[in-house]
Amino acid sequence: MAAATLDRAFDALANDCRRDIVLRLTEQPLETPTLLDAYDMSRQAFNRHLKVLEDAGLIERELHGRVHRVALVGPAI
Repeated sequence: MAAATLDRAFDALANDCRRDIVLRLTEQPLETPTLLDAYDMSRQAFNRHLKVLEDAGLIERELHGRVHRVALVGPAI
């Protein structure tokens, strides 16, 4: 595994909110409204956190109608 890939994963997990999102996804994939309900932030701010996790290869999003279903990707680290 390339050092750059690990750096992105560790940088993404350095944030408390993003670590919590990953922990919530360990049990099952969830839809974005369900995940967002757990946090006191705007949808835009929440989507930025998801984008960081996605860019790090830790999660993937699948569009179901107007809602994204978020799931962990196999072991990224």
